[in-house]
Formats: sequence, structure tokens, C-alpha cells
Amino acid sequence: MPFRFVISPCGRSVAALRSHDASAGRAVRGNPLPGNVGRLTLDTLPYCVLAQIVERLPDATTVALHRTSKRLRDALEREFVAPIRLAERLQWIVSNTAFQQALRDIAQLAPAHRSRFRALMQIHPLHPAIKGRACAALLVQYPPAQPTVIPTGLEAILALAPADRADRLMAWIRTAPRQEIDRPTMPAWLDIAITLPETARAAVLAALAARMAEKDAGQWRELLDTLLAAARNVGPQAGPASVAGRAQLLMAVATALAEPFTHPGTMAYRSVLWHDTLREAWTLPPPMRQQVWKALAKGVAHEFTAAASGVAVEPRDACWHQMLGIARNHMSADQASDVMIAMLKAVDEQDELVSSMPAFIALIDTASRLPDTLAAPILGRVVEQAFRAESATDDFLQIWDAVFEASSDVEPVVQHRVLAALGLQLAGAPDPAGRWLALCERVAALPVALRREPLLSIISVELSPMVPAPIAVPRLMALLGELDSGDRAAILSAMIQVYYDDPVHWRDMVVAAVDLPLRDRREPLACIADHLVRIREPLLEEPWHMATPGPASAAPGDVSLAASPASEQEARRQFNDLLGMLSWADRGYVLFAVAPHAATHRFTWLIEEGLRLPRSGRYEVMLFTTLAERATKLTRAEDAALILPALTAAVCTLKPDQCASALYWLCDACAKANMPAILEPARARFGTLLPIEDRRQPADGGHGLKRKATNQQVDTGPP
Repeated sequence: MPFRFVISPCGRSVAALRSHDASAGRAVRGNPLPGNVGRLTLDTLPYCVLAQIVERLPDATTVALHRTSKRLRDALEREFVAPIRLAERLQWIVSNTAFQQALRDIAQLAPAHRSRFRALMQIHPLHPAIKGRACAALLVQYPPAQPTVIPTGLEAILALAPADRADRLMAWIRTAPRQEIDRPTMPAWLDIAITLPETARAAVLAALAARMAEKDAGQWRELLDTLLAAARNVGPQAGPASVAGRAQLLMAVATALAEPFTHPGTMAYRSVLWHDTLREAWTLPPPMRQQVWKALAKGVAHEFTAAASGVAVEPRDACWHQMLGIARNHMSADQASDVMIAMLKAVDEQDELVSSMPAFIALIDTASRLPDTLAAPILGRVVEQAFRAESATDDFLQIWDAVFEASSDVEPVVQHRVLAALGLQLAGAPDPAGRWLALCERVAALPVALRREPLLSIISVELSPMVPAPIAVPRLMALLGELDSGDRAAILSAMIQVYYDDPVHWRDMVVAAVDLPLRDRREPLACIADHLVRIREPLLEEPWHMATPGPASAAPGDVSLAASPASEQEARRQFNDLLGMLSWADRGYVLFAVAPHAATHRFTWLIEEGLRLPRSGRYEVMLFTTLAERATKLTRAEDAALILPALTAAVCTLKPDQCASALYWLCDACAKANMPAILEPARARFGTLLPIEDRRQPADGGHGLKRKATNQQVDTGPP
């Protein structure tokens, strides 16, 4: 049945309606549509309008829309649907045949999509025997760009047209020997910079200053003094071109001061140069002044570093104090936010920070005066950088408390981001349990839809020793009830990964995971399955070892997963029950998710369950390929004798164009175990059917399925 679409005037709301639906005034989910919404048929829209609508749709909706009519299929196939399908297919490539086909399909896409898909091409799932050929094919179709030949000497660069000099001069400054850079005098360098385009002068001069600061603080200071002197020589009545040149000179100094610290001799003079540049910037027109201020804000970061600890400065004379004063009194809210974000980003780029308590408190105070949407990112960054500088001190707790208090009156829609930042940095704080509980209370006061990120931030392995399961799990479980099922699933997954070793609360988390709707169970049950298959030694009659002594038995009405398995048979039954609670697609996801780190004695579980999956060419292929690669690392003969025959039988159920990597890894595993006869079923199944692109070339050591004895010995060393 064809669809009609109800489209809002801005194009952002699109609802599909059955053409026979008598209720044309309702959207798909029964929500009333605004009265000014027009009813249009997408088939009749111009392509430029249709493209704008489709760009706002989820991928699955775009594919469904493309199937509704011939015109939509023709309009959307190459530009929208083909890239969606190809992107989904790329993640399942395990053979050179599929890799080569993907390359051909990329070549058929619109040119705008091709570079993005080349970056998505994955070769790591391929066996080395075919990986090299895949890489060669990629290079043939997309050869690397030839490096541009640039002049090697300064004189040759200066002989170029002015518009062509900047990039080449920048590259030369960064790589030339120091004696070549030292040859021109400072005034000569200034003359060279004046010949460059205005937009490039500051960057080139800053790069020159950075090279000089590497070994000679005197030259660095001389260059910046020269630039400042040239800026001062531009009179107040100068024309626009001269004022723009003055701004570029000040930008060059400010940018040089923002470079990460390189030489101890530059530190004492940085503050003097910074204040001089700030003073000169006041004479610029407001737009140019704002650019210099932002560059100077980045230069403030050096005061947060260990190198600045030897330079005694009163807080009121510090660069950060001057900059925050300007932000409060001379900038709009947006400008102040940009300056503080630039300052904190530059602090993040510094290698080693020292205690900067007054600066962090001043940042919090200044940010608190901004609108909530601008204050929240700044407060979050303050906590991150304060954690780096002061995590082991009481000062960090004061900063944490200050941000926590400052965020109390912030709108919930932005407050939840600040709370998430506070939670992420809580793990390194001394004695965090009290603040963890306070954070939980604040999160409980947020609207339900905003609780997910803050809750995820306070569930971590690092926090679990200080906030153990008896404290954390009951409070988190109380907050789960009001959340929607998708948020409950995400938080339960995190809880299961952190608090799995507490048998009492394990039951509560498992029961909550099983109670989720079918569509949301996948991630929590994958975490439970991960712990079942990770058990390092096979169980006999001993209970599953937990951190808390004593087995946990299931209460009446509990699912079997809520109890600790006491034997190998019980663990296998629990694993089977767990998979039975999932759809077929989610079963495949869980099996593939746990395969990379499952214990060796659990391989047969995964093989048996993988054979039950529907043949989709996806999860079962990736599962058997992953297990085959891991089989090459088996070290005990009894493991190889148990796993390799079962795995060979499983690989034989794949199609010839799906099995290449798994087959080659099986060959390697059988050679290592000195068990070549195990490969007989694979030779019989694929000996003449393997695509030519996947056959082992003579240079690789012959055909991968050739009957060949081996003298390699079995490694029976410890795991």
C-alpha cells in the first residue's frame, strides 16, 4: 500500500500515513499534528527538496521510504540507500572476494561518498595470506597522493609568488636546520613576513618563534620584542591596512605565547610579553581585539604548568586573573564562553599541571555568571583539568564541591552534563562515597529523560572499592524503575560489568535484565554471558567463585541465571537459557561479542550455538572466523583435539565466499597442533570451490587446502 507523508513547514517532521487511513490528522504514533502542516506526496517533490527531507531521516526510515515507489527508488538509490547498505556490509568482510567487491561498489557511489568509505574499509579481520592482496588492490584503485615537490632553500621559496609562499615557508621553518633559520636577522624575518598574505603572517611568525624557543630563549625573546616594537610603531591614525598589519603582529606574539612550553629560559619572560601584548590589543578595533584576546587566553595555560611553579606571581597580577576580568567586564556572554573554553583547551594540551586552586575557583565564579547553556561546558572542563592537577589533594575536593554547588541552580537540560563530568572525575578523589551519594540525590531530582549520562558516569571499576555493591546497587536499582527501557538496559549493563562479583546483588541485576523488553535485553545479557564464558577453569561440583564467600542460590521465581552455577552442566544450561531470552539476531550479536575473550573450554559452547543461528552471512561468519583465529593460539593438545574438529565442521557450513579467513586460520591451527587430518572435511568441501581471489598464491606457500604434512610440534606449555 502506498504511503502519504505529512511534512512540517521546516521539513524536520515527517510522518508516514497509509493512504487508506481515514485519520489523516494524526501522526504515526497518534500525536496530533499542528494545524499549519501541509499534506504533500513525496513522489511529486523536486529532488532538492526530497534530499533535504531524507537527510534528516534515520537510515532504516530512508531504506523503507526508498521502497515505497519507483520514483523514490530511482531518486534515492545511488545517493542515499546504496551508501547505507554498503556501510552496513563493510563490517562483515572476512574474505578478499568480499573486499574486492566492496571496492567495486565504492567506485559506483557518488564521488562525494567515496573517500569516506575508503576509510571504512577494514583489513584486520582478514588472514595475512589474503590481507596483502587486499591492501594491494586498495592501493591500485586508490593510489596515495604524490608528495608535492617544494623548494628546499629559503631563497627558492622567496622567489615564488607571494600567494604560494606561506605553506612552503611554514614547512621549511619546521624542518630546516637551525643554522639556516638563524641566517636572516630579526628585521629581515619581519620583512619576509610582510610579503605574505595577511591571513598567514601570524601562523608563520609563531612557527618561527616556536623553532627559536627550542634551544635559544634569547632569540625567541628578541623575535617577539621585534614584533611588539613593529606593532607599536603603527600610529593611532594609521589606515585600515596598517591597523590590520598591527593586529597580525600582535596575533603572532599571542600565538607564540600559546605554544606549549619548550624551553626553561622562556618562562620568566612570558608573563611580561603577555601583559605587553594585552596592553597593545586595547588599541585595536573590537573585532580584531577579540581575536587577539582569544589567542592570549590560550597563552594563559602556561601558568598552570609545573614550569611556572618557580615564577612567583601575585594572583591579581597573573595572566589568568587579567583575562577573566576582561571576560567578565568587556565581553558578551558568547565571547566570554569562547575565551574560557580556549583557555581550558590549552590547559588540557599541557603535559604536567600543578596546583592552581585560585585560577580554577575564579573560572567557576566567572562561568556561573553566564547563561546555563554556556556555563555547563566550562564547569565540566574545570573539573576535568582540576582532576589532572589536584586529584590527590583536598584542593580538588574543594573545586569539585564548588562546581557541584554552582550547578545546583542550572537548568536541568544542561545540569545533567555537569553532573556527568563530576561523576567521571570522582574516582580519583579521596573518600568519594559521600559525594557519590550526594550526586545520586541530585540525579534523582533530574527529569527522568536526563538521568542516563550522570548515572553511567558514577558506575566504574575505579569507584567500586570505595563505593561497593551493598551501597551502590540498591540506590541505583531504586533509580532504574522510572527510566525507559533503553536507559535501564544501558545502566544495567554497566552495573553488571562492575558489580558482578557480589552474589546477593548479582541476582537483583540479573532479574532486572531479564525483565526488560525483548528489544532491550541484548547488552545486559551480553554482559552476563561474558562472565559465564570467561570462567577460566571448567567447573566440577564447586560453586562459581565469587568475591563474597558462599554460593548464591536462586529464590523462588528467579530465573536460573540469578544463581551461581555449581557445575559445568549447570553453567551450560544457564548459557542456553540466556540465549533463549533473545531474538535470533541478538543471539548472534551476543555470541560474537563474547568470542574474543571466551575461555578455551567454552569454545564448543559457542560453536554449538553458532550452528543453530540462521544463515545470514553475518554473525555466524564472524563468530567462526574469530574462533578460528583464536584456535591458532591453542597451547594444549587436548584442547586442540576437542576444538579443531568441531570448528572445522562449523566452517564447512559457510559459503565458499565467506570462509576464506576462517579456513586459513584453521590450516594454521592444525599445522601448529600437528593434526592435518582434521582438515579433510574442509578440503572435500572447499578444495575446488574457493574463489580465485581467496586462494593462496604460490608466493604465500601454496594453496591453503593442499594436502601437506607438517613436522611442527605441539606447544603444550602453560596457558
